[in-house]
Amino acid sequence: MLVCHRNLLLSSVLSILAGSFAGWAEAADLDALQYVPVKTVPLAGKTIRRLSDGDTLHPAFSPDGRYLAFTRVIVKDKTELTEAGYLDLKTSKTIILLDAKTSAQYAVYASFIYRIKWLDKTHIEFWVSDGDVDTAVLTYDITRNQQIAKRYVGAEADIPSQEHEAVAKQFAAAFLEIRPYLPGMLQQGTHLPPDKWVFQKNYARQDNHVWLIDRKSNTHRVLLELPEEGHSTFRSAIARGDAFLLVVAYQDIVSLVLVNKKGARIIDRLATKNYQQVYARRFGAKTDVYFVVHTGHVRTRSPAHFYRWNKRGIQKLETDPDFIEADVSKDGKKMAIVSWQGDKRVVRVIKTE
Repeated sequence: MLVCHRNLLLSSVLSILAGSFAGWAEAADLDALQYVPVKTVPLAGKTIRRLSDGDTLHPAFSPDGRYLAFTRVIVKDKTELTEAGYLDLKTSKTIILLDAKTSAQYAVYASFIYRIKWLDKTHIEFWVSDGDVDTAVLTYDITRNQQIAKRYVGAEADIPSQEHEAVAKQFAAAFLEIRPYLPGMLQQGTHLPPDKWVFQKNYARQDNHVWLIDRKSNTHRVLLELPEEGHSTFRSAIARGDAFLLVVAYQDIVSLVLVNKKGARIIDRLATKNYQQVYARRFGAKTDVYFVVHTGHVRTRSPAHFYRWNKRGIQKLETDPDFIEADVSKDGKKMAIVSWQGDKRVVRVIKTE
């Protein structure tokens, strides 16, 4: 998600921003922020199902919460393959849609699933990497448990989209000196649907700050000023209402920065061995926002941290030391928690109410 670098006088840009985001405090410098640690609370709930047959990860609830999709890592003849399916939480029946033998046809060096996407409550996509540069996107209809579509995504996935280009065109005057590079910066940033984008400018002879673009109101502003020296890197953004949670990695420290109209503060600090692998994933429930911050790749044992954000603020959910990822149903009544157990990963489904 990144690149890195540098400096520009902001006076002309800030004058443009004077009428934008009325009532917001001036953007703060990361080095000057107060650290107010987030409160840690128990992860309450009762375990109702467990997926422990194999090395299982990437749980994803269907929109109605009835099904839980997953993928498993299968190693055959030293080659990593994958299988994928879903658990019917009503009947406790597990269905495998893609088996390891079939997944082998998509492997160059390996086949593994890195994305699961429910299109609606009965149609699902599995994104299968070939271990090289290409991805097969397989679509299944679970009413028939059959594959109904297949398409391939290659290196073009790393090229800015038409939407990135459209946003860059809308804000070309505001970012005139970096206009040719703005689509790429947006792609490496975070899209907060439908209309907001958060990105780091980080280009030679520019500031290194985290910026917010709002297409609907046609406004933009600096959310957080980052040091010009070193490798201070914006990794992800989470939004709730008019507030933003920014994940910023600086050397071996990850800072979680809460930014709202009143100002900014650091709510948690995490350690990382590789800032380029730090990212956050958001799940929205009815009234609460949940998110996981990964301090390394989800396929390793790097620690992950689970948070809930609601009208009471942001709370850190207490998980076991081997926790690595999660998903939350849209009604907020079920969670799927993934943890290492020995040399495999298992999934627990928790009923929260």
